[in-house]
Amino acid sequence: MSDKVPNEEECMELLKQYNVPENIVRHSIKVKELALQLAEDLERRGIKVNKKLVIAAALLHDLDKAESLANYFTHGEKAYEELKKLGMHKVAEIVKKHVLEAILRDELKTIEEKIVYYADKRVMHDRIVSLDERFAYLRKRYGLKDKRLMEIIDKSYTKVIELERELLGWKKKRD
Repeated sequence: MSDKVPNEEECMELLKQYNVPENIVRHSIKVKELALQLAEDLERRGIKVNKKLVIAAALLHDLDKAESLANYFTHGEKAYEELKKLGMHKVAEIVKKHVLEAILRDELKTIEEKIVYYADKRVMHDRIVSLDERFAYLRKRYGLKDKRLMEIIDKSYTKVIELERELLGWKKKRD
């Protein structure tokens, strides 16, 4: 089975084909920028990262975001299916696992999955923000409307902080 990893230009074309709104495209570009920076930092520390895969998955992670706004729990599924149909299996796996609850299900196994997941949690709209700011936004935007989602946000917060320490190499405890 061949596994296609599209280049940046092909990713941007896919975002157009799937009518991804401009604000989501800007978010995805910022996630890609942060993810690439993380990948390069990790490589400098001797950790091998497939940067082409990170770039593609970061750009395509919200391919179905606009469609799934009405039902948060479907986010990632349609994009996963579409990308698999296009022969982009590894990209599809990362896209499927970028959703908040993936960290609670212990699904993040590869360094590329962890990088894209974390970068997405640090980008609010098209700005890099702290985890505190991003999670405050998630609570307000999604959690207040759905008790189950608020629980997922709250439970995942601690795990995302642990992931941050792992990726950034922090040894100290957060306040």
